[in-house]
Parts: sequence; structure tokens; C-alpha cells
Amino acid sequence: MKKEKIELVVDLSKLLKIFRCSQKDDSFTIKYDPQDSFLWIEFLNLWENRFWHFKLFLAEIEFESFKVPEIKYTTKIQLPSEYFHNTVKNLSIISDEVNIKTQNNSIYFLVDGKFT
Repeated sequence: MKKEKIELVVDLSKLLKIFRCSQKDDSFTIKYDPQDSFLWIEFLNLWENRFWHFKLFLAEIEFESFKVPEIKYTTKIQLPSEYFHNTVKNLSIISDEVNIKTQNNSIYFLVDGKFT
């Protein structure tokens, strides 16, 4: 069964605020229902028996002007939410866009901005 490509746009500053709520040992899940105009972001910490969920509304833009190249993703990435949070926070200072690349069992977060 071929999976349908979905393009979602969120406000990076709001996403960052949500990830500021995460803690060191949290894992996170992002859920999306095509009938909704938002994402559910959930944090789970089994050690502390804690569960948080957030509703992040999608940004409304004209998709005709937003073009993303067709890419086949062959990699699944699992990493601590604290690491992801800190990386997004730090890179949002430099750029509004982040490219994530994997190669030889390594992950690279790439940005293009004034300071790069």
C-alpha cells in the first residue's frame, strides 16, 4: 500500500515553546488526522509516570507557493526529545528552515542563514 505524501506547515516558534516543556527522559509522538487543522504532540515519561499532550494548529499558507521536492524517506530516526528540543531551539536562532540528513549511521541538522 502506497502512503500518501502529506505536507504540513507549523509555526516554528510555537513548536519550540511546546518542546520547552519536555524533559530529559521524555519520548514524544506527533499525531495528525487529515480532518483536523492541528497536530497532537505528546510527551511520555514512564519513569515519572507523566504524560503531556499539546495541540499545535497548522499554519495557513497558499500551497501553490510552497513547493517541497519529492523525496523518498528511507530512514527512521529515534532520539531523545531533549536533544531534538535543544537542536531546534539553537537552530531557530539562525534559520527558519532545518534540513535533517542521515548518512553512515549519523544524523545531521543543516541550516542556511545569516550566520552560516
